[in-house]
Amino acid sequence: GILVMLFAAAQGPELFGRDQRYGVLPLYFSRVLTRLDYALAKTGGLWAALLLLIVIPQALLLVGRIFVAPDPVVGIQDEIGSVPQVMAQAVLSAGLLGSLTALVASNTPRRAYATAIIIAIFIIPPIIVALVGNLVSQDSAQLLVLFSPADILDGTNAWIYGSIPDNPIVASLDLPGVAYLAAAIVGIIGATIFAAATLGRF
Repeated sequence: GILVMLFAAAQGPELFGRDQRYGVLPLYFSRVLTRLDYALAKTGGLWAALLLLIVIPQALLLVGRIFVAPDPVVGIQDEIGSVPQVMAQAVLSAGLLGSLTALVASNTPRRAYATAIIIAIFIIPPIIVALVGNLVSQDSAQLLVLFSPADILDGTNAWIYGSIPDNPIVASLDLPGVAYLAAAIVGIIGATIFAAATLGRF
């Protein structure tokens, strides 16, 4: 997870920042290309890269588990059922991390600032959620957790794999798994739309 976040933080500013720094966005938008088209194309490229980064190691693990099984056919039968779960979580992770990265990078032309803000968005909210849960109330933590990308993905992962009781943080918040899924989808769509709406302001 940390590797994926660092990759997003490093590559997001590269995708969006150069066009803003060199002042070529007005040239793009003087054509039939709209802000939403541009944002979707750039964000889609980042989604695809993140998805590959997430899925390729999982695919290698899957192949390894199949070949270490006494019977490869039985190994395939045992492991193939997990593929939809892996892909669902991979798509949600790539979508949410990519969209939030695009939102920050599209509004921060300076690469160093954008990278720092992106890393902060991924690291700081879980700390705040944990502190609020310990110091204030579970109700406040339940509300805040839906604004924490890392916690949202923890929740969708636990829900997709049916392991909410095994995850102490997710289980303690007592939220339905669909709430994490809804938060992830809203985050993906909302961040992409805001990225398109605010693009080129700097």
